[in-house]
Amino acid sequence: MTSDPRLLACVQRVRVRCELFLGLLTQIQDDLAAMNQVGDPPEGMVIDSSGLFPFDSVDWQRIKLLFQGLLAMGQDPTAQAVLNAAKVRPLDYILKTMPDRFYSSTYTGNDPYVTILYTRIRPRALVIRALRYVLNDDKRVIGRVLSLPEIAALSDSELVNENRSDVPPLTVGIVRGYYGIISQIIGGPVDSEDIAQSIDDACAGEELTLG
Repeated sequence: MTSDPRLLACVQRVRVRCELFLGLLTQIQDDLAAMNQVGDPPEGMVIDSSGLFPFDSVDWQRIKLLFQGLLAMGQDPTAQAVLNAAKVRPLDYILKTMPDRFYSSTYTGNDPYVTILYTRIRPRALVIRALRYVLNDDKRVIGRVLSLPEIAALSDSELVNENRSDVPPLTVGIVRGYYGIISQIIGGPVDSEDIAQSIDDACAGEELTLG
């Protein structure tokens, strides 16, 4: 078992981020079901023009592809093993404390596309946009730690001593697995210029009321 403080700092990041991923993936699965239920909007349709950038049918399709891509990555058996190994709290509690609980919509109309944009796509887009910057920082910091010769020499099965008894200790392999997951995301679906533009469009409407 290693007590290297640099690895311990990485483990603390991994635990928090993996719980966020699990909650986000659960929400996205529900979001996709709602989007599929109403079907795709007609080509060229502007769903919301209230903000600096309009959100249209192209943005809808891009966000849908992003959600599908993230969900597929999260459901990969290797990724699932990493996410669940790092989880501390039960999923229902994680969902209650997700960052997007601070955002509530003032939309009261009957348009199903606007309803999904305001109540599902926009809150998720706000979290994903913030997550992009967090993951970039994780990738840089954790990547540097894992590349240190003394850390690189450790086996995947080496336990990291967190000095806590409430959860099983994580292994170096789990930290490496998390680094692999975020390396697929950064430079992958979240970093696409088209996707980034549609995330901005989703976030650019009328201000949401803090709940």
